[in-house]
Amino acid sequence: MRKLLLILALNLVAIIASPILLSQVRDVDSTRYETLYKDINSEYSVIPLTEISLRTPKHFEEFTSESFGGFMNKGTAASIVGFEYPKSPYVIQNDTLTQDSFTSQGVTLVNVESSKTYEGLACKFYFVKFQVDNVDIIRVMFFTGTYYKTVHLQANYPLAFDNLLRKVIMESFRTVKFD
Repeated sequence: MRKLLLILALNLVAIIASPILLSQVRDVDSTRYETLYKDINSEYSVIPLTEISLRTPKHFEEFTSESFGGFMNKGTAASIVGFEYPKSPYVIQNDTLTQDSFTSQGVTLVNVESSKTYEGLACKFYFVKFQVDNVDIIRVMFFTGTYYKTVHLQANYPLAFDNLLRKVIMESFRTVKFD
């Protein structure tokens, strides 16, 4: 009887404590899972001409040019492309991007965020702004990888769609998989 009461008491403590403990664990983006299931495709898509796959935002269609491939959304004029740098460790690539490197390219570095992919790899987001034909454009540059390869994903879209697209694209990029 004592063992039964002890087991019941421990289960009751676990039930009461679990919401408290779970509320202590927070991701970088608290809307992560809500956004992921609502606005991102459930199936993985391979970026053309690469070995990179990710769960793309809904309503993005595949495209391919001669030198690269990706996905685009005609309604928002948004695009996603991906590049692989074999034999280039992520750590080295990650350290080469500075404010000066962006300024020299005529873009303004707006923000930098560190995070992790769903596979547990370190990743970094760079948000830059530039103009094309008097339209402000946001570029999201995402880098992750291993000692043997760096993966670079990039999204471009008009600033007017930033509130609509930023979190969805970030979540999509975090789903990245590669060899």
